[in-house]
Amino acid sequence: MSPGHDKILRLIESLESDRESLVADFENLNLKLYREGRYRETIEICEETLNLDPLSATTYNNKCCALNQLGRWTQAIDACNKALKIEPEQSPARGNLAWARKGLAAAGGRNR
Repeated sequence: MSPGHDKILRLIESLESDRESLVADFENLNLKLYREGRYRETIEICEETLNLDPLSATTYNNKCCALNQLGRWTQAIDACNKALKIEPEQSPARGNLAWARKGLAAAGGRNR
């Protein structure tokens, strides 16, 4: 390999590491916002996180929780299904999916 090729590979590795760090920071922020009851902001940060990492089952699950809190059951179900498609054994997503389905049934099939 040429020295230029090695430099490009190191740059790509650095960018990937920066992206992973940013995703982790966003995931921490969306948890903080959720704990503060700032559900709409949580959803916005989850969307930004998913733009960086569209395969983050954790972020889809966090989005589901916030949507559940807002009574947006159908969107919550969609988010949980995406989390489980990525990571089928994620037990928090299973519980949150059950919460969303129960909420939707109690609301007569409609969001709040």
